[in-house]
Order: sequence, then structure tokens, then C-alpha cells
Amino acid sequence: MKRKNGNPSLRSVTRIRDVRHPGISIRITELKRDGPLFAARQVNGRPRYQKLAPERTWISLGSTNKERVAEAEALGLDLIERIATESDAEEPSSPDLTLGGLIKRYETDGLHGRTPRYRNGMLSSIKRVRDYLGADLAVKDLKPSHVQKWMAHRKADGVVVGRVAAVKAVIAARATFNARFEQHEALRAEDAALADHFGLATSDLERTAAPGFREDAVGATAKGLYGDLIERTTKFHPQVERDETGWRERRTYGEIAGSPGHELIVKAGLPEFPALTEQQRERLAEREQAQVRAREVLEQLPKMPDNVLPGGYSL
Repeated sequence: MKRKNGNPSLRSVTRIRDVRHPGISIRITELKRDGPLFAARQVNGRPRYQKLAPERTWISLGSTNKERVAEAEALGLDLIERIATESDAEEPSSPDLTLGGLIKRYETDGLHGRTPRYRNGMLSSIKRVRDYLGADLAVKDLKPSHVQKWMAHRKADGVVVGRVAAVKAVIAARATFNARFEQHEALRAEDAALADHFGLATSDLERTAAPGFREDAVGATAKGLYGDLIERTTKFHPQVERDETGWRERRTYGEIAGSPGHELIVKAGLPEFPALTEQQRERLAEREQAQVRAREVLEQLPKMPDNVLPGGYSL
């Protein structure tokens, strides 16, 4: 059966209970599609996951969905029986958990669904911490001084400084990619504006793909980190202005303001507004006639004497 909450692609059987032990509820679930099954339960208000041993998968539980659900429920009931009969002494206590044990748990249960590259990189990083601070260090004894000691060690090795420099280089590369693309788009806009104003053919310069769509740029600057590569720009869309009627418009070429091309266009003069169409002339005449009639009506209204103030008071 599918989960009602969370990732719908993961299969699980929830609320497995034994009436003899009402305080224990088990869920048999996948943490990764077609991956090993885990038994999940709440312990002291926090979720705990235990990988089934021997390893089982959803497909291995049976040939039909009904058989798989029944087998998962049977496994859950067996686990409830073992949990209920275990003594508290057999339950590992968190204060005695060591740094090495914590990392082992994380390696076993905490990386399901991650890519091999992420898994290997993360394990290498945390195992370096374990090897430096000591695998036998109790988790309860970890202090800020341990973190400071670790950071000083890494800085002495040049790792921290090197990573800061690498991040700065990535940010600078991303800014360069974006700036050069916008410069390219600005030149294309200037070329298009000159061609439009003077009736010339546009350049045959091939359009460059935005850095956000280039695999080499995305790969070189770690997509999703330290900002985004632009995929398009709206800075150079043609700009226009309308005449006093609001019906006609003309190019102002403001999208290339500050460029040599814009300076040349301004010197040559902006194009005239297009002539009014027959329908627009008729509408304009009607508007002017309506304005004349409105003025005539206002002139015919009685005028307030000069000695009467607003509100009806006389001087």
C-alpha cells in the first residue's frame, strides 16, 4: 500500500499493533524506492528507524500486494514481541553513545536515498572529524571547544582557507558568466535598434545561449549554490512612448540608453508617430466635440456671486 503522507512513491504498512502490547506501534516502510525495508516507531517522542535483518525489500515480501502487506504485518508483530520482551538494559542509552557509534548509525540509517557521490563525500567528511577527535569520545561530552579545536586543525592544514577561496572563485565565475551574457544581449539590442531606426539589415551574429542553459557554465559554477546563473534578461526589451491621444506609439530606444548607438539615434532624431487611422481621427473628433459641449454646459451654469464664500456664507 502507498503512504498517505510524505513521498507517495514509497510503500509502507502503518499502525501495526499487538493487542498484548498496546503501547508499541510499528510501521514497516521503505526509505528509498525498492530499497531495504525499515521498522519505524516512536521512542520518547522521536522517530527511530531499524533496518530489518535479514534484509528485506517490498518486492521480496510476496508476489502480490496483498501478500506483501500480510508479510509486513507479520514482521512488524514479531518485532513488537521482541521489543516488549527485551529488558531496558539491552536498550542502548544515548548518554553512552560515542562519536564513532553515532557516525556508524548515520552511515547505516541516515543516507538512504542519497546519491553515491553525496554519500561518499559526507562519510569522508564526518569520518575525518571522528579520526581527529577520537571514535571513543562520548557524544554527551562534546563541547564547543571540540569544534573550535577541529576548525583550528583544518585551518592549519589550509582546508578552510582553500574552501573560502574556492567559493569566492565560483561566485566570481558566476558573476562573469552573467555579466558577459548581458553585455552580449546589450550589443544585440543596440544592433537591432540601429537597424530598426535607419532601415538597415541586422547583424548575422549568432545568438549566444544564456549561461543558465549551458551545461559547461552550470557545471563550472555548482548550480543551485551561491546564486543562480541567469536564463534570460528583460533589460533590453524595446521601449516605446505614446502620444497625447494614447493611441499611437513610437520607439524611444531607451533600452540601449548610454550606448554609442543610442547617441547616434538621438542625434538623428526619434521617428515621428504614425499617422492617425481613419477610425482614430473620427474618435478624436468626437472627443473634441464632447469637450466643447462640456465647456458650453459649464458656461451656462449660474455663477456664484463674488461675495459668497464656499459653504454659503456672505462677506
